[in-house]
Amino acid sequence: MIKGDKIVLRSVEREDLEKIYSLNKDKRIISPLIKNNLSPSLAEMISLFGRNQLSELVATTKENKFLCNIKVEYGYAAERKILVLFNIYEEKMLFTREFEEVCYLLLTYFFYWKEYFKITTYVLESQKEELDYFKNAGFREEGLLREQIYFDGKYHNLIVLAILKEEFKKDPKN
Repeated sequence: MIKGDKIVLRSVEREDLEKIYSLNKDKRIISPLIKNNLSPSLAEMISLFGRNQLSELVATTKENKFLCNIKVEYGYAAERKILVLFNIYEEKMLFTREFEEVCYLLLTYFFYWKEYFKITTYVLESQKEELDYFKNAGFREEGLLREQIYFDGKYHNLIVLAILKEEFKKDPKN
């Protein structure tokens, strides 16, 4: 568990699964992966959790209000690289101090506690503000996955973003 000023970043616990599942079914969720029905069923989540194969973190307020969960899609332990995907539960949380703190805690966790050297994520090409936010946080654009996911009756492009440990500013004030 990592505690920030307003945010707590922690591993998903068994009692969180039902809450995460119900939040993932909310039509207001802005994650393209959830919109594309790529989130697991509750039974699948429980099964993965029981086998220690559910690699997710949750960001909450100190009062335990869920803000987002962060899915660790894959990691290359030998190469020390990881892909993380954000499921944001409140659109108004984007581009706020809280989201900035979530990103900072996440990068600190994977770079300095887990010793990864590269973190990758995806952003919908149409989400310009989110793209700019990640770039301002130090992520760099690495490529475009054309027509990668399908939802709302059409295919959408994903932009691949990544940040290296050496590019991350550990002191958020600098």
